[in-house]
Amino acid sequence: MNKLHVILGLLHMKNYAQVEAYILKTANNYQTEIGSLLDKIKSPVIAGFLLSKINRASDSGHRLTLSDASFFPDIGNEQQKASPPKGKIAASGSIC
Repeated sequence: MNKLHVILGLLHMKNYAQVEAYILKTANNYQTEIGSLLDKIKSPVIAGFLLSKINRASDSGHRLTLSDASFFPDIGNEQQKASPPKGKIAASGSIC
């Protein structure tokens, strides 16, 4: 279920304390995920892509995690378009 639907439902039921707790929990989880992701994935393009996939998995009741060994360097936008590192795009492109 979409997070906004949850918030809207709680507001309609006037469960304001639960709305506040849900928003704070969601925000804290999001900040933790972003921090962990940015430590491993230095490319903003790939980090944004993976963050969208993490959110999509979470919304559908699944969890997408990166291994501790995961790393992707920031090689600059122009270089990414011209010559992506071999194997990296094929691996990330197969994530649904």
